[in-house]
Amino acid sequence: MKETMSIMKKMYLLLLAFIVATSTFASHLGPKILFTAHLSGDQEVPAVTTDGNGIATLYLNETRDTLCVRLSWFGLSGDANGIHIHHGAMGMNGDVLVNLSGDIDKEQIYGMVTGNDLNPALIADMLSGNTYLNLHTASNPNGEIRGQVMAETDFGYYSFLTTSQETDGVMGSMATGLAVMKASRDKKWLWIEVIADSLSENPTGAHIHWAAEGMSGPVILSLTDLIDGNRIHGMKEVTPGLVDSLMSGMAYINLHTSMNPAGEIRGQIAKLPTLGFDAVLDKAQETSMVMGMNDPHGVAHFHLYQGLDSLHFLIQVSGMSGDITGAHLHDGAMGTSGNVLVSLTPFVTGNIITGVVSGAEINPDFISKMLSGEVYLNVHTALNPNGEIRGQVYRYLREGYPIELDALQETAHVGSAARGIGFVSVDRDQSNMFVAVNVTGLSGKITGAHIHTGARGIDGAVTFNLSDWFMKTGMNDMAMGYEMISDPQQATDLRNGMMYLNIHTDMFANGEIRGQIERSSKCGMAPADPTGIAMPQPGEIRIYPNPTRNVLNIETSEAIQYRVVDVTGKEIAAGEMIQSGQVDLNACKVGVYFLQVISPKGVKTFKVQKQ
Repeated sequence: MKETMSIMKKMYLLLLAFIVATSTFASHLGPKILFTAHLSGDQEVPAVTTDGNGIATLYLNETRDTLCVRLSWFGLSGDANGIHIHHGAMGMNGDVLVNLSGDIDKEQIYGMVTGNDLNPALIADMLSGNTYLNLHTASNPNGEIRGQVMAETDFGYYSFLTTSQETDGVMGSMATGLAVMKASRDKKWLWIEVIADSLSENPTGAHIHWAAEGMSGPVILSLTDLIDGNRIHGMKEVTPGLVDSLMSGMAYINLHTSMNPAGEIRGQIAKLPTLGFDAVLDKAQETSMVMGMNDPHGVAHFHLYQGLDSLHFLIQVSGMSGDITGAHLHDGAMGTSGNVLVSLTPFVTGNIITGVVSGAEINPDFISKMLSGEVYLNVHTALNPNGEIRGQVYRYLREGYPIELDALQETAHVGSAARGIGFVSVDRDQSNMFVAVNVTGLSGKITGAHIHTGARGIDGAVTFNLSDWFMKTGMNDMAMGYEMISDPQQATDLRNGMMYLNIHTDMFANGEIRGQIERSSKCGMAPADPTGIAMPQPGEIRIYPNPTRNVLNIETSEAIQYRVVDVTGKEIAAGEMIQSGQVDLNACKVGVYFLQVISPKGVKTFKVQKQ
């Protein structure tokens, strides 16, 4: 018996190690929220005929007290003379909430909303999709281009299945079930997890049907091939039209058995709010040994009310060793144990846990942990007081990476005033990314656009080719589309800020403007160099990139002399600059060097790392 327990324990630990190793897909999630908008004339009410287009990013920080707003546009009938955040759903006009007109800088905005302007009501409206950006011109004083502000997210759905929702009579069953679903942002993939409890037998068929509640309708997607005992789980390739059906509320899930071939349990499908989450529970995620030969499972959906003051939840479990004795949300990433954050025990009814929690427990720290994937659900029984099944809670929001492009981020000197705004959003599984970008003021039409692997200031190999996405018709351009993340290293490089977008033209074949893809935004500050700081003030000297592989850029507002020496004092390079320029370090070995700059203000020495 002792030997058997030892073998079981070893097998359990190996399984746990495997799960921890393979369940880091959400390790890139953080507490910031990226909102975006695509501005066009057809979104105006009434619609406006214009060539204008724009891309905006609105990046809410982790403490939710600062909103960084970036917007780039082109093709307007004239100069922009006003821009505002309005209250209003798609297709509706509403009042101005925030005036950003003072932040207009040619064809871009580098703005910041904070203080009294960034109030809970504004955040709630943004999370509800009830705000829009409106850009005004003299020819179109009510707005020439407009874009709905939406959180970057995949789409979450749930369905609570019962016998009472069936339109035909159900024989000998008091079964229930819960389905959670995630549709990809491009509406081409549907992930689904269903747990059924107390069915007369395991399902013989499962389908998504088209019909309103209380009505019967045709099958629009079969789930029968995903049945695994009393579970249904897996991925299905779908059409955007099917996802639109889910969004409309005109779809339901039906589970069939031999005793009830027309359906034993059924549930209408509902869309989760923006701050929706789910959890799939099993005993393998527990960090302590689980006793019993049963095979328990569970599934849960959660959503935070847009006012960020209450948590709604519905949990279905099945196959437990006994009655539920406790259920809690704990502090902890996958594979770790942590303190209880919220008790759900008072809401347990049989194998269903449902209710709403509000008050002091739903605090900013808890919300940040939920957004970061650092909360797990643990369900306890008498046989397993430390937990019989557990599931990590993950969001549907995509992780956001704003991009700010300019010529000064290129590693070679580029004399261009072109700029751009864009973003990358990544799903929680790090399996795909959505990219959008708007660029203005190029020297000519785009000849190439690529995402490279490389740190800020370092050149790297092409990872994704976006060249065919662009119109390539002039000095202003925009594009958006999807790329699959096929290599785990790509996901690692992206979340570590080791990728950049490079835009090429005939005049600048190696790149005219470039932007690092990072989970940060230099709020309220128009970037003039890779550090995002304005041009040097009199007497100020700046160098970049540092570390460097090839060239070192020197920025100064006055004439200088310079010399580069190694650690022994040997001179490597020397020269003069009237203002800004570059020092070629290609011939230098990897190591530490010192740059001495002589200006009317004196001598300054900088330590330089050559990679």
